[in-house]
Amino acid sequence: MKVWFGHPGRAISGASPRPGFEANATVSVWAKPVSATETAVMVVSMARPGSPGEAEVAIDLKAVGAGFCVSSAAGCAVRDLWAHEAIGSSSGSTYTVTGLAPHDSIFLTFTAK
Repeated sequence: MKVWFGHPGRAISGASPRPGFEANATVSVWAKPVSATETAVMVVSMARPGSPGEAEVAIDLKAVGAGFCVSSAAGCAVRDLWAHEAIGSSSGSTYTVTGLAPHDSIFLTFTAK
């Protein structure tokens, strides 16, 4: 069980009426700190169902609040929350999600090693 860490999450990029966000974005990225060493990130494809192709999304780890992944030589463990499995690790400044189908999403956590 995770405890409330005092932050509701925030839009990092994607469709939003707020200035500075893409009006016609096909992918939306949201992030929320879970603890001092763990961040949850949701990537949502807003492409219409049946649209051709799959999205490839590079997540800027500092922008989503997972800068601890970048500053640590060990990097971070990456977990797919909906699949209930570890899917790898991240040791650079970005993590790339591939194969995101139209109107699909992925919910990840980045945890310091």
